[in-house]
Amino acid sequence: MSYDPPVGVLDWFTRRRTPRPAADLRDALLAAMGAKDYDALAELVNTNVEAIRTVFPQWTTVPVEIRTDRDALERYAQTMFTVASMFERSGDASLMTRLRGASPVERWDNDLTSAQTLIDERRPTEAVTLLKTVLDGIGEHRGSAVDYYRPRVLGKLGIALVHCGDRREAVKVTRQALELCRSLGDEEGVRAYTKNLDRIGTYQIPTNDGTEGNATVAFSDEKGQTLTLEELRTVVGKVRWEIRVGSPVPAEAKRLHEEGRAAGARGDYEAAVSLLTRAAQLDPSWPYPVYDRAFTHLLRHDFDAALRDYRRTIELAPGGFFTADVALDTLMREAAGEFAPGLYAAFVMLEHMPRDERSAIAAQLVEKFPSFAAAWNEHADFVTDALKRLEIIENGLMARPDRHTRGLLMAKKALTMSELGDAQAAVGILQQLASGSTPSLSTQAVAEFALIK
Repeated sequence: MSYDPPVGVLDWFTRRRTPRPAADLRDALLAAMGAKDYDALAELVNTNVEAIRTVFPQWTTVPVEIRTDRDALERYAQTMFTVASMFERSGDASLMTRLRGASPVERWDNDLTSAQTLIDERRPTEAVTLLKTVLDGIGEHRGSAVDYYRPRVLGKLGIALVHCGDRREAVKVTRQALELCRSLGDEEGVRAYTKNLDRIGTYQIPTNDGTEGNATVAFSDEKGQTLTLEELRTVVGKVRWEIRVGSPVPAEAKRLHEEGRAAGARGDYEAAVSLLTRAAQLDPSWPYPVYDRAFTHLLRHDFDAALRDYRRTIELAPGGFFTADVALDTLMREAAGEFAPGLYAAFVMLEHMPRDERSAIAAQLVEKFPSFAAAWNEHADFVTDALKRLEIIENGLMARPDRHTRGLLMAKKALTMSELGDAQAAVGILQQLASGSTPSLSTQAVAEFALIK
């Protein structure tokens, strides 16, 4: 990016007019440059030499209101460079010296382009070196231009690090970019780096559906932050996982799905069902809106509709989808008369209860419904004595568990056996679960997580 003043401006300092008020001088210069009205620009500079010389140091900091607007930022840089060039050609290089020292926008742009070229040419190590040098240089400056470029350099560095195989560091710098964008209110940057983190933190497992396809597994912490496999070794607190199969979901379907979930969260179930149905229609292969619609039916106590949607969810995701297997199995047994209607609807509410209350209710459920494997699995989480916990797990395994619950129980059995000193047997169980011998992708994910921990 290089800007030269228009022909005929070198005599601008030879004439004088009534100076313009300093308050709107910068805006007037920007407007003239944007309109390519060089005569007006010449007049402004000619009549405001001293004012420009005085306030120019403040102008080297890009205004907050344009720091995320690339076009406006470009226009601002062009205007400042042109004004500084006119002063320089008239014998005063102080403005240009200050500008080049305070806002090296052109160099940063070129370095980002060069880094992308290196990545494209499969030379990511060189890109990492270049980008780290750029970050060091940016650290010597202040201002809104720095606010604009620092997250972009960090984001590009994250991409380069992924290509180098260093996912841990890639996650670290990409999170820095994300947090900077959040603090600046840069929504576009937030979306971009959230997406990058999502990609960096996921890994692939075979779908085992007779094809050579893979499913994507993503772990996240309690705040919804994507975790890499390496971070799973040290994470504290509740960890969630999601398994994704298939092509990318259309943006409009995602939007409708999010709106449907929000409607359900505020208790507007009719709107939730409508929105989720529209999302499912836009992408008939995506199980998520169908799954959430099933849960909405459950909250409305429309158990037949919930059963249909949970069954459809499993049809769309044969490897399993969150707790759809548990829901389908329990609702089918309710329909057959084995369990009382509404058991599963009551059971899913446990997640939102205080720990002591959950523990007491889980103990009551296994006593009242001894063939309800999901309740045994829940009950096991609150038993501290390893031998007693192992007994509870075995009761759950004998209660004809669905494949999701069975996977959780087997993983807990392995971890409990390890706690009791039989680490070899524990690893053997987990390795078998992680090998893909089970039809449940969630079981594989759980086993992968347990092996890492």
